[in-house]
Amino acid sequence: MKLPLERATVTLPAPDQIRIERRFQAPAALVWKAWTTPELVARWWSDATMPVTSVEIDLRVGGAWRYAIAGPGGHPLVWRGTFLELEPERRIVSTEVFEGAAEAESTNTLTLTEAADGTTLLSVLVQHGSAAHRDGHLASGMEPGLQRALDRLEGVLHTVASPPRVATCLWFRDQAEAAARFYVSLVPGSELGSVVSMAPEGPVTMVTFTLGGVPFQALNGATADFSDTASISVSTRTAEETDRLWAALTADGGREGRCGWCTDRFGVAWQVVPTRLPELLGHPDREAAGRALQAMLQMSKLDIAGMEAAARGD
Repeated sequence: MKLPLERATVTLPAPDQIRIERRFQAPAALVWKAWTTPELVARWWSDATMPVTSVEIDLRVGGAWRYAIAGPGGHPLVWRGTFLELEPERRIVSTEVFEGAAEAESTNTLTLTEAADGTTLLSVLVQHGSAAHRDGHLASGMEPGLQRALDRLEGVLHTVASPPRVATCLWFRDQAEAAARFYVSLVPGSELGSVVSMAPEGPVTMVTFTLGGVPFQALNGATADFSDTASISVSTRTAEETDRLWAALTADGGREGRCGWCTDRFGVAWQVVPTRLPELLGHPDREAAGRALQAMLQMSKLDIAGMEAAARGD
């Protein structure tokens, strides 16, 4: 049974402080791992609208950490700091600063408290240098972004604690590794796993990888090509993300299809599906939904703005 997600609580203990607390359905050791392992942090710290581009963690007292995301227009946004105190699986004290606003550096104290039922309370006390800096942090839209990030963290914890037993296997003629490396470069929260050869210095036989946390295998040795009767479906939140994926997938020999389908350079079919699409097609005004559907049927790459205009009857 999937338990309902907790909500983080945000309180203000002092004029220059913010306290964030949330209980996770996981032991403290697992929360610590997801908080301090770069490839896991990359899966929950930001979302597809501003994907994580790098996570660096030197987990020792005096060591540095640095997270970067692709901001508006692809401009990098960077947060960094230094570890001041570490108690494995229990406590981290570190500095944090957004590059470009060094005067607003904070000191963050993270505490993990595991309960008898195996759940863990995560608490972060953010100590700002002044009330003005605290208020600026609150006004930045911190809380809704924090709630979404901690929801993603809960998902990562579930995946790490109970790895999926089902994986999609893609069978290539001889390009399994190249395809896997290309795919993980496209989808935020993805990573390359093992690259296996049957003999030393021999050709690659199998590659494992995840796309947005979903497991895949890629094998070499196929005697037939892919068809469009099966596809990889990826959701996009913004028109910019739709455009980026569509351009990458259809480049270098890829092909555009209809209604959000395309085929990449390796012959694998994809669906690039904006998250707004089901809302438009399920519009309570069935005439508006029908107009949106008719607009979609004329499209290759899905244009949500065009479908919304059609739904309105513009």
